[in-house]
Amino acid sequence: MTLFLALSISLAGCAPRFPTLQKAYAAPVNMQMWTNGAVPFALSPDGQFVIYGSSGWIRLDTGEESYPLANYAITPEGYMGIGMNYGWSPDGRYFAMTTFYDNRSPGANRNPIYIFDSQTLIGSKIEGDVGNFYMWSPFNSGRFLANFYPEGPSMFDLQGSAPVPVREAIDFRQEQEVGGTDSYLWSKRLDTPIAAISTISVMDENGEWTDRSQVFIDSFSIPMKYEHPAYRVSVAENPPLDNLIEAIFDPTGEYVLLVQWQCSDSSLAHCTDINGHADTQNVTDTVLTLIKWRTGEKQELFRLSQIDQQNVIGSAPVAWSADGSTIVLGRYNASAVVIKVKYP
Repeated sequence: MTLFLALSISLAGCAPRFPTLQKAYAAPVNMQMWTNGAVPFALSPDGQFVIYGSSGWIRLDTGEESYPLANYAITPEGYMGIGMNYGWSPDGRYFAMTTFYDNRSPGANRNPIYIFDSQTLIGSKIEGDVGNFYMWSPFNSGRFLANFYPEGPSMFDLQGSAPVPVREAIDFRQEQEVGGTDSYLWSKRLDTPIAAISTISVMDENGEWTDRSQVFIDSFSIPMKYEHPAYRVSVAENPPLDNLIEAIFDPTGEYVLLVQWQCSDSSLAHCTDINGHADTQNVTDTVLTLIKWRTGEKQELFRLSQIDQQNVIGSAPVAWSADGSTIVLGRYNASAVVIKVKYP
């Protein structure tokens, strides 16, 4: 018996360890969009609030909506409207938002960025040819990725340092300390995005597109080399493309979360999301799978049928909070699901 226990403990210590499910519940918040949807979405760093399609903060546990930006002093001028992206810094202090100005003048910056500081209650416009906020650094350094005209995506900071274009392809496989933001992998050493998740369809021998695909992590630089990136890691081979809802990194950057429909028909007829139009007749469940991209080990985390046998069709948005505690998943014709997880 002693030998058996010792062997069991040894084997358990060698087993791959993944974040585990703590609880899941349906939130009183209705959110739905498809992978090519144009509805902006953001999840707060602590997993308590979402912003979906408006500037209102919505509590995931109660559905209560509030508008804290109305309390901020706006400088130097008020913003006209919300653009297509926004997000919190990992510590929740800053909220960045792409805005929209209907300025048709040649060379006008029609998508400037505002940064809202929760300590000073001031919202300030980023001056110059800076627009289209993309994401904050996951390392809480105050750095963020945005568009710098005409250079393209570049790194900025809150101190107003000169922007740094993202041009060099980095071998992300060799980076020891990484972090994840949505579908982007960041290097802590460089404090810049170095890779991104890509999904590529597979052609048959006749050159026709099939329902087969591969999910890769590709080195990220501008311009992107989608067909032949400098560095590439295969994450999942042959998941059917049309039933893959989303693939994102966890905040540590060590796991990729695949969200896929499970379909009763292997041919995928009536189990597709093409051009934003869902055909869900054969969808029997939605499965969340974690993959350690460095080793290829994988483990199922959760499936929607665990909390509701009827509403099992997941949809975008999919998000993982910066503190690692919360995953939010939209559902087709149903409220969103909140999934609480715990790291080993």
